[in-house]
Amino acid sequence: MDIQARGSVTLKGGSYACKNPLLFFWGELRQRLPYRRYVDLTDRARRLRAAAFSLLTLALGLVYLFWIGRLVLETRQLQEFAFVSAGTLSFLLLSLLALDVWHLRGHRPEGMENMDNFPANFFIRCRGEPLEVVRTTLRAVKQI
Repeated sequence: MDIQARGSVTLKGGSYACKNPLLFFWGELRQRLPYRRYVDLTDRARRLRAAAFSLLTLALGLVYLFWIGRLVLETRQLQEFAFVSAGTLSFLLLSLLALDVWHLRGHRPEGMENMDNFPANFFIRCRGEPLEVVRTTLRAVKQI
């Protein structure tokens, strides 16, 4: 793992992660991120719109919570505190949804690339099995 300046992290294999969503958005705006995944570069406009709208939604949600919280603190009635707490919990759920928007990625229609000769371990239970069943199983595993 290679930790770079400004909170960005490049992992082995070239995948990119960022601890700070604003820096990730800024890097995406300036096309400073590595575009290595399927349709990463062609899907850039949609991801930027989704990230911008999620930031706008979170900012307006914070403004609304501060505004309504200030009004509730002036009146100090119990049902209004319940209303603000429900709004705060809704904002937290919306924040989790907005975090998911940062990782919208496309997938290849044909699936993953074929990896020939990759290592695999097979554990075959043979205790108490008839010998013919074990031989059939071993032949099937060999064909995989």
